[in-house]
Amino acid sequence: MDQIRHLALNSRKLPWEQRVETVITLRDELLREKEEDLTTISSFDEFEKWLDPKITAKVKFGFIESIGCNGVLCKEPCNKGETVFSVPRDCMMAVEDVYRGFSSAFLTKASQSDILLQRMPMLVLALYILEEHAKGAASKFHAYLNILPRCFGDLPLMWTKETFLALDGTFVADVAIERVVDSILYFVHLNGLVVSEYPTFSYQRFLWALGLVMTRQNPLPLADDPSTMGLAMIPVFDMCNHEVGTLTSSYDTDEKLLSCAAMDDCDANDEFRICYGKRTNSDLLVYSGFMLDRNPFDTLLVDLVGLLNRDDPLLKMKELILKKSPRWIVVHPERDQAMTISRIAVGDKDMLATQLRNSHGHGTLMGEYHSEENEKLATCWLASRIQDIIAERSSRSCQGIASQVLTNDLYKLSLVHF
Repeated sequence: MDQIRHLALNSRKLPWEQRVETVITLRDELLREKEEDLTTISSFDEFEKWLDPKITAKVKFGFIESIGCNGVLCKEPCNKGETVFSVPRDCMMAVEDVYRGFSSAFLTKASQSDILLQRMPMLVLALYILEEHAKGAASKFHAYLNILPRCFGDLPLMWTKETFLALDGTFVADVAIERVVDSILYFVHLNGLVVSEYPTFSYQRFLWALGLVMTRQNPLPLADDPSTMGLAMIPVFDMCNHEVGTLTSSYDTDEKLLSCAAMDDCDANDEFRICYGKRTNSDLLVYSGFMLDRNPFDTLLVDLVGLLNRDDPLLKMKELILKKSPRWIVVHPERDQAMTISRIAVGDKDMLATQLRNSHGHGTLMGEYHSEENEKLATCWLASRIQDIIAERSSRSCQGIASQVLTNDLYKLSLVHF
């Protein structure tokens, strides 16, 4: 396990192709160590029996063919703003339950003593899921766990090497490969912690639980301190698919009830959707496994520092100034930060020296040490880099998720005007 941890950590220093090869090979080898069939027969009937009849008075569950996954459907017409379902606190799986001793004594103690679990409550929730799943029919949450997905092919956790390679140079691929690295490092740490208590613990099972938490976790006020948010899996609510709109859910701390209202008027058998918030396509893809064709909250980030001319005699000065700049810079819908980088990219020696002198050599971007001529050159430089990216990404041939990401990026690049 120490070697796996070492390879995963060092992968961050490697060129993209080697990085992808190393990380995906590690992941796949870990998956093969204890390969299991995690599939179960989903039973909405059992799930509905488990729920209070009041919860399902206006909704039912089924497969949504248009998007290829399960969802929530209206049993009867509902008006905009009308409460469609409410979920009581005792139906939810929450990190708080672990802290309060409703999990095994081992997990309760570990969640309070292990540094990683203290910092990452999502991992506590993942382990709680694995504990309850291992109980089978004896678990209070058996009917709920049985209807949850068993695989997450569209999540970056399970992307193929080919998908990652096809997305070289994109923000989403950089974030996505980090999530895979994180999952490996989490597993290596947790394996040493739980192996004696969880005999069936494996990377495959851990990835399943982690995928559930990544795609379904929701904030939930703590009982002892409602001003502080914990994490929870909330049945029914977490089965609702996303649609851009307004947030229509609320949690009553006195009644201990999460209620969800309709964003718009719904007819019987219409799919009932909720809004996940103002999330970019990168965020939706990495943490939920899907993208929107036209997302009004989307942004485009580009590695502008990586596009500096490597033969520029002033490169070292520019890199010193930009050393504290984030790697990924927003170029759409706004480009203020992108223009700051661009001004440095085209700066002459005097301008760069002024920048360094006034930032005391710490690489802090002040932004005001530029002339009208510098502004024109910076605008041209940024426009040229955008066109280079469009030309390069347009030439790539790929399918599936990679094709969707590149198409989305090209659309946003086309919106950047000068």
